[in-house]
Amino acid sequence: MAISELDYENMQQKWLETQSHIGDLNKAYFLFINSLFTEDETEASQNMERALTGETSWIKSNFSKFPKFQNQMREILDDREAGKQLIVLKRLLPFTPKKINNISEKSVFWVCVDMLKNATEANQRLIGDHITKAIENSINIDDQLILVLSWLNLFGYYPDKLARIERIRSNFSDALHGTYAIACDGLLTLDKNFAKRIAAAMSALRLETAVGSNAKELLHQITQKSGRR
Repeated sequence: MAISELDYENMQQKWLETQSHIGDLNKAYFLFINSLFTEDETEASQNMERALTGETSWIKSNFSKFPKFQNQMREILDDREAGKQLIVLKRLLPFTPKKINNISEKSVFWVCVDMLKNATEANQRLIGDHITKAIENSINIDDQLILVLSWLNLFGYYPDKLARIERIRSNFSDALHGTYAIACDGLLTLDKNFAKRIAAAMSALRLETAVGSNAKELLHQITQKSGRR
């Protein structure tokens, strides 16, 4: 489709219509993420239950409207308890944020995954295998990048404080910006924590996009990669 063919006049209306269809699902997703980062376990469990109830209700009401995603929706309905198990995820991780924040961004993601896959604890190995399979089974590179970013945040690698709902929305937007940058030479951001995570995610997936928080330094990275001086 050419740019001239885009329907700019109705774009806002179409966006609003889309949001009206998936707004409740987004709320459930944000609450789900919030529960993973809430320190109080009682509050986390309550938020998780509300999130899963909202997600299940939305799927049942909208199942026929999204035929392309029905397999994924069936999996969610069939394994509703899996989400609840993630609440204890942080206690299962064989590393601390302090430890992995000292690992090079070029290797940190797969170092963490390998630590999980090679752990003596069976549940830790299951997490490592799940991450690997999820990336391998992703539909496209955009989904892979979002997965890697999400796990880096859960691992505690320069994380966002996602116990606040408004920060989850911002984090989701950051992830989308990261997918846009896949097709670009560089990504410039003033958020230094996001810069570390997105650079680590790009490296994990062997993507060439340079990342930086300083425009001059980023331009230097790009020119070096392209062979220009």
